[in-house]
Amino acid sequence: MRLELDGVEKSFDGKTVLSGVTLTVADGELACLLGPSGCGKTTALRLLAGFEQIDAGSIRGGGQILADTQTHVPAQRRNIGMVFQEHALLPHLSVAANVALGLRSMDAKARAERVDETLSLVGLTAWRDRYPAQLSGGQSQRVALARSLAPRPKALLLDEPFSNLDVTLKEHLLYEVRDILRQAGMTALLVTHDQHEAFALADKVGVINAGAIQQWATPYDLYHRPANRFVAGFVGEGVLLAGQRDADGRVTTELGLLRGEQVGTEDKEVDVLLRPDDIIHDDASPLCATVVRKAFRGAQILYTLELASGARVLSLVPSHHNHRMHEPIGIRLATDHVVAFARHRVERG
Repeated sequence: MRLELDGVEKSFDGKTVLSGVTLTVADGELACLLGPSGCGKTTALRLLAGFEQIDAGSIRGGGQILADTQTHVPAQRRNIGMVFQEHALLPHLSVAANVALGLRSMDAKARAERVDETLSLVGLTAWRDRYPAQLSGGQSQRVALARSLAPRPKALLLDEPFSNLDVTLKEHLLYEVRDILRQAGMTALLVTHDQHEAFALADKVGVINAGAIQQWATPYDLYHRPANRFVAGFVGEGVLLAGQRDADGRVTTELGLLRGEQVGTEDKEVDVLLRPDDIIHDDASPLCATVVRKAFRGAQILYTLELASGARVLSLVPSHHNHRMHEPIGIRLATDHVVAFARHRVERG
């Protein structure tokens, strides 16, 4: 099912929560709304599900109007499933019985077959007779997913479903859920504040802030071609370094001439986004920077490096290059994308 929001607006008690939200999730696509707490992403999900009514705009599912200013198709008639942050499994029911909750309209034989089929899809056939208290967090989440998939919805909405899991389990489950949704051919929209979840699961990601979509793009484009400063700062790590654009359109910073695809403003005075992978540690380079901070990440170390001007950049370096604090190290530029924003000037009072 193709999901479409067109100019959707929503307010609560006079406060605007969503403003002109427009996006499309293609049939069979896995997508995500990514943003900080209170940005409106869960409200967008609830409007899609039919739990809230929109104030303006329209919502379509499979080309059919689900909501506009004259129409509101009830949640139970939208054929859209939802997986909540809290698993909400009924503790007195077995795994199989929990999965069967949405299948009451089927006869007993068809219901049992669909439960078996769905449990097989999520890899929990052997746990069918266990109870929620006997399951791990990851297993509980897969039961919740199976329960949502069992009625064969045309689309699935996931509201921060991994937020209560530890980091190791979350990473493993993310890929499991992605594979399950792919196998089911499901259109899905995830809501999260965690970019790692978004990037691991989604084909397209919408970065949302203050109720407005800042950019709707692939994870690659969000990272390498951010539409504005908010996206640049919210997605990935990086710093902004002052630069100057010459008459030929080339941008130079104190690190030298930047090469690669030009993204963003064509102003002469710019701030250039430099990611940690744009700064390469190179002992043979005549250009040096001083280690002022280091964060060990196992296979890599994230160095914060101070340039001659006092400006700082980041560099992600294999961890066998274990340099001391305040040690000068050689660096060189390796930019494939030159992302530039108009120079931000601080007003002085």
